[in-house]
Amino acid sequence: MSEKGSVALKSGVLHTAIDESVCGVTLKPGATYVLSGRIVNLKARINLCGMAMEWKSTTRRQRKGLRMLYEQGCNCTISKNKISKDGCQYKNSCDDLYGICSRQRNGSCHWIRNPVLAKCRLETRNATLAHIRKNQIF
Repeated sequence: MSEKGSVALKSGVLHTAIDESVCGVTLKPGATYVLSGRIVNLKARINLCGMAMEWKSTTRRQRKGLRMLYEQGCNCTISKNKISKDGCQYKNSCDDLYGICSRQRNGSCHWIRNPVLAKCRLETRNATLAHIRKNQIF
């Protein structure tokens, strides 16, 4: 967490829109969450565009990343559209669940390879191909 975020959250207040139809986030009282959002005028704000995931539903890889690795990737961007030296391309939910985008020794950003991410990507690819084959018209 940034120093600015720490100061904003000391108030114990987290701001969001009133309901999901206007991008508000509903949180369960007493649950622990992983959150991402913005600090505006020293007020912590979250919405549906950020992350609001219950800690107990995070994957083992996400927990490791949150505790140790994600900070290394803070100078890398993640984009759905194009690949650049300063970022990783988000391909599917496997990247979200098991990937860590980190700056490498050569200065470029890449997804850190790991077996769980590779397996998820392969399964997703195979499921997509099976769906395409099933729906092809001959």
